[in-house]
Amino acid sequence: MVLKVMIASPSDVRHERQAVHALMHEWNAIHSQSRGQVLLPLAWENNSAPAFASRPQEVINRQLTSESDLIVAIFWTRLGTPTGVAPSGTVEEIDEHLRLGKPAMLYFSNEPVRPDSIDEEQYKAVRDFKADVMRRGLVEHYDTLDEFKEKFSRQLAQTIIERFPSTAQSTSVGSLQGMSRDDRDALRGISQDARVLLVAASGDRNAAVLMTEAMGGLSVETNERDFVERGNRRSEAQWRKAVRELVEAGFVEQRGIEGEIFEVTEEGFRAADLVNPVPNNEKKQQLLSLLHQTRLITHELPRDQSKAEQIRQVTLWPDADAALLRELAVPFGKDAANLGAEAHRHLTTVATTSRSVQQTPRERGFDWARFDWNRWIEELNATERTLVSLASTVDPN
Repeated sequence: MVLKVMIASPSDVRHERQAVHALMHEWNAIHSQSRGQVLLPLAWENNSAPAFASRPQEVINRQLTSESDLIVAIFWTRLGTPTGVAPSGTVEEIDEHLRLGKPAMLYFSNEPVRPDSIDEEQYKAVRDFKADVMRRGLVEHYDTLDEFKEKFSRQLAQTIIERFPSTAQSTSVGSLQGMSRDDRDALRGISQDARVLLVAASGDRNAAVLMTEAMGGLSVETNERDFVERGNRRSEAQWRKAVRELVEAGFVEQRGIEGEIFEVTEEGFRAADLVNPVPNNEKKQQLLSLLHQTRLITHELPRDQSKAEQIRQVTLWPDADAALLRELAVPFGKDAANLGAEAHRHLTTVATTSRSVQQTPRERGFDWARFDWNRWIEELNATERTLVSLASTVDPN
């Protein structure tokens, strides 16, 4: 089930809007499989199309507001432009949601602001609107971006649980529910770990698992991922057993003199298709939404050396998003799986470089003389190309 969440706000809370996108994708990574629900963020600048109506806001209401299940609205110093029906487009969207009996989550920033940087008329409109909605229901306040993230993450989960019952039945990778008796027999005795490893290997560029042992311990790698938790003996035993199960079932076969490479067999590919069937539209929408959000964030990162410090201001995607993107791409075929793995590599590189800047105190200053701008621009462009290619592969239309 896809739950459409409209993100509404004036233009002065850009970082909060980015955070909402990121936290929704984080929710999907953690809960979508267990609850059978995927959150799809909607925003007028990304999800509306050109159309004619008596008022521009009427188009947004018809295309987005009426289709949304939940609205998240955020305010700081601006309320927005009057629509002729309401004090602003955001206010009209909230009123429309409430009229339809849909939930609305409203947040107001208490972050300090320079008096000479605000529009007094707009600031007064925000105060008046806040006073009005506080009489009608519960709103939330926050002092910092971090506090907003903490509150929204917790309250989003509460709202979904209370207002939208879980639709999940048995959605784990490798569930035997709904399979024929022959298919169930073929997979019986294969653990969940082995099934997860098989699905990942079926999407690997070489359709292989590499199991090696060195001074640092055991490593079980496929599709750009090491499944073993470094230095954890229990994890080593867990994934060694998973490889052994796949070999005994005939789903992978040992190659190479050292016995370190295990290639997926024809039976293995068939089994992988059984435990990870053709993705449904909800998974497709989840992946496309994640691709769109990461592209938006990469656009925020500067290509111009004179704007280098802007890197500090960008709210990056969580590491879990890059990993989720890679996993979601696997069921869409080998090309998508390869592009997903490539996107994961690029996103990880960009995030690591960005955080090295963000984590350097401003007062100390970042050593930009050591920053390779040519390499940075190449990496951003490669990230963009890969994300676009993956989106086109998953949704050719």
